[in-house]
Amino acid sequence: MQIATALGALSRPIVAVYEWDSQAHRWKRYVPGVPSFVSNLHQLRTGATYWVIAQ
Repeated sequence: MQIATALGALSRPIVAVYEWDSQAHRWKRYVPGVPSFVSNLHQLRTGATYWVIAQ
């Protein structure tokens, strides 16, 4: 599911969403309003764990 769609119903503004990529050993991130090279997390996956930072 697209992140903006999934998080759109939340009552608090989202600052960032992170997911650990265990294959690449790095964090993927979604930060609203920044260029696509900064936000490299585009889909939420069923069963995955996310770190969501909200205001």
